[in-house]
Amino acid sequence: MQKLKLFANFVEPPGDGGFFQLQYRGGLGMAQAFPVHQQGGLSSRQLDRSAATLLDVDTPADAAVLKRHPACPPELQTLDTWDRELGDRIDALMRLVTTPERELIVAGRVGAPVWSYLESQTACRVRMLAEERGMQAAGRDTSGEARTALGFLYREIGPAAFFARLGELGDGMLFDTRVLFAHLGWQPSAQDRFASDLFRSDALAHGELREFTAAARAAPAAARHTARTRAA
Repeated sequence: MQKLKLFANFVEPPGDGGFFQLQYRGGLGMAQAFPVHQQGGLSSRQLDRSAATLLDVDTPADAAVLKRHPACPPELQTLDTWDRELGDRIDALMRLVTTPERELIVAGRVGAPVWSYLESQTACRVRMLAEERGMQAAGRDTSGEARTALGFLYREIGPAAFFARLGELGDGMLFDTRVLFAHLGWQPSAQDRFASDLFRSDALAHGELREFTAAARAAPAAARHTARTRAA
């Protein structure tokens, strides 16, 4: 966790970031920040879209991608960002998005700007499944209300067949797994979530999450599954 906090400090927007500075400096997540604006009357404004304002560095995959950016500061490049677990998968995804005849699946809390970016800035085809935007802010992840089409499929056919079926839809996947976890009623600890992000099924005690992670690791398609879906 200390590594992730260090990354978050570096990407904090400069100046009077308002809403975003409150989120980082006050330690607030989106679920707490929205009520502060909506109920507490604190003004908010949308910052210009850039890596500094859009990238939340709060998962192993986020850190691994940030380290590969050409402008990544030397101080961050010296840190361990789980390249051994994620490096080959990220490289495979980069090859995928630059190949016209390949297809990328993107599933999770994806907004229109990300979709537009992927369609205009990648050579591959993009298959998008956007669901549960604002899930955490609305409390749908803890109330049991969150639903995803992939969750119904997963329950019907199980982890191995689930990833095999997704492999029929695309050559690789950016997967916001937290939506699926919420649909299935899983509430793993941060440690277990990150272990799953790193495909470390052997480190998981949660039986269903361990089976999911093992199936994801064995899937033939290049995959990155994480808490957020990003165009990075």
